[in-house]
Amino acid sequence: MTVFIVYIFLVCFPAFICAYGGNISRINYRKSRALTLLIPIIYLTLIMGLKNSSVGTDTVRYVDKFLSYRYQNLKSLFSDGYVYGFYIFNKVMSYIAPTNYTVYLSTIAVFVGISIYRFLLNNSDDYCMSQIMLLSLGFMFFFMTGIKQTIAMSILMYAYTAQKERKYLKFLLLTALAATFHTTALIFVFILPFKIVKFRKSMIVVAPAMIALAYVFQKRIFEFFSSILLDDMYDAYGTSYISSVNITGLLIQIVIFAVSIILLWKSLKWDDEASHLISIYAIGMAFQAMTGAMGEFFRISMYFSIIGVILLPKALGRLNRRYRALVSFGICIVFIAYFVLFSSRGSGVLPYKFFWE
Repeated sequence: MTVFIVYIFLVCFPAFICAYGGNISRINYRKSRALTLLIPIIYLTLIMGLKNSSVGTDTVRYVDKFLSYRYQNLKSLFSDGYVYGFYIFNKVMSYIAPTNYTVYLSTIAVFVGISIYRFLLNNSDDYCMSQIMLLSLGFMFFFMTGIKQTIAMSILMYAYTAQKERKYLKFLLLTALAATFHTTALIFVFILPFKIVKFRKSMIVVAPAMIALAYVFQKRIFEFFSSILLDDMYDAYGTSYISSVNITGLLIQIVIFAVSIILLWKSLKWDDEASHLISIYAIGMAFQAMTGAMGEFFRISMYFSIIGVILLPKALGRLNRRYRALVSFGICIVFIAYFVLFSSRGSGVLPYKFFWE
C-alpha cells in the first residue's frame, strides 16, 4: 500500500502547490501544471515496470508466456489465436531480453505511462482528480496485471484524441491496431455513431433505456459479441480482479454520469465534446449492466468508462469558481477513501514487491 500512498502524494501535493503557490505567469502556469502530471506518471511507470512477477494475479502467467517465446517461431505463435500484434511484440522483445522479464514489463510500462500522460494532458481539466479516479476505480491495478488489454487501451487513448480532432482515418487505424493486441478493442468504433448523432439532453432518457435493454437482452448480446470477437471474450488474463467488482462499478458509474449530466445540462445545447463524452460513458454503463451474462463484460466497459476520468473534471469545471476547488477537493478525498478502504482489496497487486524482492 505504501507505494500507492506515495503516488497519491505525488499526484495531490504538486497540484496543490501549483494551484495555490502564489502568482505565476500564464506560461509558467501551463508548464507547472504539465509538471504536476509528469512527476506522478514517471513514478507510476516505475512501479508498473519494476514490479515483481508475483504482483498482479495475471502477471506471472504473462511473464511465463513471454519467457517461452524465445523457443517458438512465428508460425507456432500465430496458431495461438488472433492477437497478432501482441505475438509480434512479444517475439521482438524475446530477442531483446530473452530471459529478463523486467525489461519486458518496463517497456510496456513506458508505453502505458506515455499514453496516460498524453491522454490526460490533451483531455483532462483536472489532472489530480483524473489520476485519483484512475487509481480508485481500479484502472491502475488493471494496468499492472492485464497486459494485453492494457496495451490495447493505451492505443485507444490515442484513438480517442484522433476522433476528437476529427481525424477519423487515424482513429480507425489505431482502433484496428489495438485490436491486434485485444480483439475486444474493435468495440471502440461504437463511439463514432454517437459523435455523428448528438443526443445532448435526450441522453437523460437514452442512457437509462440503453442500460435497461442491455440488462434484459444481455445473453443474446453476449452470444453476438462472443461470435465476432473470437478468443478474447474468454481470455482468462486480466479477469481475476475486475469480475468481482461489477455491481459496485455500475453504481459508481451511474453516480458519475448523474453528477456530470446535471452539471453539464446547460452546456449540452452547444458543447459537442461534453455531449459526446456523456454518450461514450453511457455505452460503458450499458456494457457494465451486462456483467450478469459474463463478468468479463466489465473489461469491455473499461474502454468507455475510462472516459469518466475526463468527464467528471470537465463537469465540475462548470461550477462557480468560488466552490469549484472545495468540491473537487472533497470528491478527491472520497475517491481516496474508497481506494484505501475498498477498491484496493482483492486486487492481487497488494502487497506490492519490486523485482529484486
